[in-house]
Amino acid sequence: MKFLKAKVLLILVILSIAVIYSGCSARRIQNPTPSNDMSSNRSYSPELGTPATEADNVAKAVQGIPGIKSATAVISGDAAYVGINIDINSNLDNTSKIQNIKKQAADTVRNTDSSINTVYISSDADFLQKITKISNDVRNGKPIEGFNDELGEIVKRITPEKQ
Repeated sequence: MKFLKAKVLLILVILSIAVIYSGCSARRIQNPTPSNDMSSNRSYSPELGTPATEADNVAKAVQGIPGIKSATAVISGDAAYVGINIDINSNLDNTSKIQNIKKQAADTVRNTDSSINTVYISSDADFLQKITKISNDVRNGKPIEGFNDELGEIVKRITPEKQ
């Protein structure tokens, strides 16, 4: 009888340990391999359709416009907020040429993402810095909805051109 109790106790201990380890094991998800066109230092998921990748596609398309050195974009709903860095070596010596580049950029944004109705675009350094910060935060997992008030404030304060 004593031997039977010891066997039952041993089986219960083994089952308890098995249940504990199986319940506490970490879920292992294979990391997606980054594609060739994405830098390896980004910490967001490269899945298609995420706000970060949609904004990256828009920014990449805008950067292809002659006279634009770099661009950063944030997409919130049907609005795109695009900060551009004008290339000072591209002979943009008057306001009308810069206005033309901004118009081209807005058209490029709409052609890249047909769901965008409103484009706020600026070459202001403060605007570019704020949009870059928001873009990085979204890329690092913060929801874009958390930045709607800040985006509204940026539009009121800096008044980028609505295209």
